[in-house]
Amino acid sequence: MTDEQKQARKISAESGHIKWIKDNCLRTMADNEDYVFISYKSDDYERALDDILYQVCRKYGLRVYFDVAFDDSSDSWIKQFYENMSDEHCKAMIAFISNKYYSSYATLMEMMARKTCAAGGDYNFDTLRLIPIILEDIKPPLDSGANTGLGTVRFKVDDGVKEVPEANVKLELERFNEIFEELLDEDRKLKPLYKGLKKTKFYKEAIPALNLPQEGELFLKVSQCRAIMQKVLPSFTAIDGKTKNFEDAIHDMLVTPGPGSVSLGSVFIPDWVPIPPQPVEPCEQHDRPKPVVMPVPPKHPMSAKIQTISLPAFLKKYKHNTFKKETFQQVRLVGSGEYAKYNTEFFNSTSPLTRSFLRTVLEEQGQDYIDLVRKKYAQQTLPFMTEEEYQHYIEDIKARGKKSGLNYQKLDIPGLDSWLMCTNYSQYTWIVTLSQRIDDLGLPLEAFSLEYIPNSDELAETPETTGEKEETQTGGIKRPVRLNGKTGNQKASDRDAKTGKQKTSALEKNGYTFTLFGVNYSGLKLKDMLLTVSKATLDRHPERLDLLLNSLSCLGEGIKISSDAKPSYFRAGETIEINGRSITIGTSQNQDSVLTNIKKLMQLCGEPKDCLVIDGYDL
Repeated sequence: MTDEQKQARKISAESGHIKWIKDNCLRTMADNEDYVFISYKSDDYERALDDILYQVCRKYGLRVYFDVAFDDSSDSWIKQFYENMSDEHCKAMIAFISNKYYSSYATLMEMMARKTCAAGGDYNFDTLRLIPIILEDIKPPLDSGANTGLGTVRFKVDDGVKEVPEANVKLELERFNEIFEELLDEDRKLKPLYKGLKKTKFYKEAIPALNLPQEGELFLKVSQCRAIMQKVLPSFTAIDGKTKNFEDAIHDMLVTPGPGSVSLGSVFIPDWVPIPPQPVEPCEQHDRPKPVVMPVPPKHPMSAKIQTISLPAFLKKYKHNTFKKETFQQVRLVGSGEYAKYNTEFFNSTSPLTRSFLRTVLEEQGQDYIDLVRKKYAQQTLPFMTEEEYQHYIEDIKARGKKSGLNYQKLDIPGLDSWLMCTNYSQYTWIVTLSQRIDDLGLPLEAFSLEYIPNSDELAETPETTGEKEETQTGGIKRPVRLNGKTGNQKASDRDAKTGKQKTSALEKNGYTFTLFGVNYSGLKLKDMLLTVSKATLDRHPERLDLLLNSLSCLGEGIKISSDAKPSYFRAGETIEINGRSITIGTSQNQDSVLTNIKKLMQLCGEPKDCLVIDGYDL
């Protein structure tokens, strides 16, 4: 490193991004928390630490270990790096690879150490996960015979000639040889690449100021160093920042299990709130801008009570009208990996949560999103209209003597201020709406979760799928009992006053009459109505199959109808084929459950309310 680089790094370490990482995300083996080992060449500190690592820590709260003893004459790094890499809390190694990284004995030592049995504290050879960050194209060195510095007594010419202590040189060489020998036991092909194991005398640099020549033989040339590096590097998919931001790619690599590996989500600080990008202010002493360090925002005051449920799990477990305000105090949307950009704040109700998500989408995609939605819902009342279209819409409604039940509001988003959005587009049946909006974008539901703070009295523990519990009656027969609020007591109106038996509604007794997509049906049984509506809607929307399978518990893939099926929906039903896939519609449901699932099905498919009209029931 040049003196200028060292000075700039010192500033960052004392008051800039590196200082921020050290204060908030730096961990060692003594902290007893999982972390990631950071390997980088000191010349690359600005790109590796000041830029990429800072962004990962700022956005995701990644716990990291790296050498902070920025002193050429210090031997602390050689003592500490292997201890911290060998601790059981070290879960992975991120290596910032450049041409200088390839040519350094220090970074080679760290890369070799990653393969040793002690790395990661599990005492198995080559198990510590590697995440390589490619900072530049690796090219042949200009001076392949140059000295890397291993086993070299070096000199510095400042106020006088100063020799780096030989004790430091000895410690480095011993550790390098120890690690190399362990790798040699596993791969004998490494032996011709390094001949320094038997050497006993250090190599001494020349001292031009004193006209003193060099002494001894080089331990490790650049060409040898690069050859060993190439051997010990495993095959990998490079992260080069071209297809995805470095910070998002690193996060995804850590949390996504690979072949034979597990998710390493434990290396992130729980309940981390992303820090906004920091502004910079000029630094009077240096040309390089000086970062303005911002404090870490406090955790949510009730972070210990926050519960999380993925969207697919939510849609399986709850009716959309179960997870109401009474269930939670606050709720927010959380996306994983590259979808974290859609995260919302905590809200006291769910409509603003959906609107917040939509605002992010509109700010990101602008006119493209509006065009996509208008094309997709062209046969329905448009979610987005221009002011001119809205005026025509109002005039048409009035001309027909009707009153519009839809309200529109102007978008206050730069570049979209000429557009109006239907407020109902983000308001009704919020969870269905939110899921549909995510599906519109072609995003995976599995990437999104809800974080919520439950009410102390109501922990959102609704029985799976139907909102009913089973009560054993005489003879061991189980029959559903409708829940009444928090008590679980049966409503008096649900039982006949004289017999005590469950009442049968007029709808269920006389069969169901309804109009679906302009076709009339009369006197169908409950299960036949469910099958008719489901098959017709699935036939119209095969592209939504995955969304529907994730959202509706009465739909399953590859499930057989049987008397003991679980979930119990599939104790009766029918199996159909959609796009070559075997889809089962479970019909073992009561009236409330069937009507709820039908309503949810229509909403997820974006069908307007008037496409299905059931006599005697307001869907």
